[in-house]
Amino acid sequence: MSDARRPVTEVAAGILLDSQQRFLMGQRPLGKPYEGYWEFPGGKVEADETLFQALQRELQEELGIAPPELVSFGRLTPSPTTGWEFIELYRGSHEGPFQPAPMEIETGAFFEIEHIVTWAKNTPTDFSPVFLKCLECLQSPTPIVI
Repeated sequence: MSDARRPVTEVAAGILLDSQQRFLMGQRPLGKPYEGYWEFPGGKVEADETLFQALQRELQEELGIAPPELVSFGRLTPSPTTGWEFIELYRGSHEGPFQPAPMEIETGAFFEIEHIVTWAKNTPTDFSPVFLKCLECLQSPTPIVI
């Protein structure tokens, strides 16, 4: 199938920060695609949902939290790196607690951006290629389309 005819999946990702400006990340459970990878919460848009609604639903399902105020700040356009997914990035605040759903997230924690960047540089195999692209967006001072 040519790239021009390849189906595109829409995905919303939530970049949630606490008051110390640490980022909430979760580790995918065994038996799921990308098992063991660390990522930001979020997921695919279901029928009759907007990207924003999908993220609100995913935050409830994955973390058991009421969605905070969220602002779109970047997007990743479909490409081989994103697995032909269109990914809208949203930013918001959350102090915790959160309750990871075992079928969705093995464990979760807040991390400082410097730690994430060093971790990704030293052990990129702990993250999906999509996450690494999201990390590029986080380090951009302005809204970005990659």
